[in-house]
Amino acid sequence: MAHIRRLLQTRPNTDTNFFVPGTDLNNLVETYKSSGKILEYTSVNSKDGLTNTILLKFNTVDDWNTFQLETIADTSARERYNHCSSNSISWSVENVEDNS
Repeated sequence: MAHIRRLLQTRPNTDTNFFVPGTDLNNLVETYKSSGKILEYTSVNSKDGLTNTILLKFNTVDDWNTFQLETIADTSARERYNHCSSNSISWSVENVEDNS
């Protein structure tokens, strides 16, 4: 069963930059995609430009569990928290099982 992780960020205005994962995390995502552990990765901004949604669809919940234990993923999560806190960006994370 696939596992979806969705990160939503809402910024106060379009002059404030969303958190954008660094090269190390992007490389890790690409490694997981190449091995079939990540099936989909998308980043979409809302029409008004105030909300960004990043979606990661993992092949299995075990793949997600392994990913979140990676040092690079943990570091990126801390960077996201600090960036959003410093820039008044509200955020939430949703974890959903995909039965399709």
